[in-house]
Amino acid sequence: MENSDPQKQITDKLLKLIEKERSARDIGSLEEAETFATKVQELCTKYNIELSKIKGAEPPKFVKAIVKTGAFTKRNESDWVVNLGCIIFDVYGCYPLILRGSGMNHASGEDDLLVSGFEHDIAAGSYMVEAMSNRIREISRKEYKLRRDDYPNPNTFYRHFFQGAVVALRIKFSKKTDEMTKEHGEEYGLMVLDKKLALKEFATEGKPIKTMALGNNFSDLKNSQAFGRGFEVGNQQSLTKGVEGRN
Repeated sequence: MENSDPQKQITDKLLKLIEKERSARDIGSLEEAETFATKVQELCTKYNIELSKIKGAEPPKFVKAIVKTGAFTKRNESDWVVNLGCIIFDVYGCYPLILRGSGMNHASGEDDLLVSGFEHDIAAGSYMVEAMSNRIREISRKEYKLRRDDYPNPNTFYRHFFQGAVVALRIKFSKKTDEMTKEHGEEYGLMVLDKKLALKEFATEGKPIKTMALGNNFSDLKNSQAFGRGFEVGNQQSLTKGVEGRN
């Protein structure tokens, strides 16, 4: 027999939407997750419900985790994977900090990331960083084979190609965040901002932190071409592409 209690029906619907949002985030479907989150917010506003008081709907607590990017960073690839990680973890609602020279996998001492956020977001973001870095690296190898005559030193090509891809992804995901805020209104934007401020306070413990800077100034035309091709490839990537082939 169907439950006739309207309040219970609304609560059940909220719990189902919350679970769908978390599942969508776990598989990297951020647009779908944001759609569910918006529906949850709309229901809470419409029926004057405090989400934290719904049984089973308490938001998870922030945690910190060290993500060892050296596990999927090749030699001589500079810190592009670390920069990629900063961008992707930010998209997943996490707060990444670069631990300079902490990597132990290679003699050069790559950097690791100290990531703060919800546990399921960190897990999904970690998977996406590895998946997307492998995807871009695979494309870069094919691109270099077409241009090896112009680049006696392959590391020069790869370094600027990866930097181009990272800059493109930073711009692309930043635009996506702006589009989501515009689509769902100012309230959505303020909700995201409130979470980011709370997460930053948790991550930095109130201490000032130097922000990451990505450069794209190249004096050599060939290097600019490598950067430009990397930028094109980066702009073609998406979070759904990053999870292709996942079981």
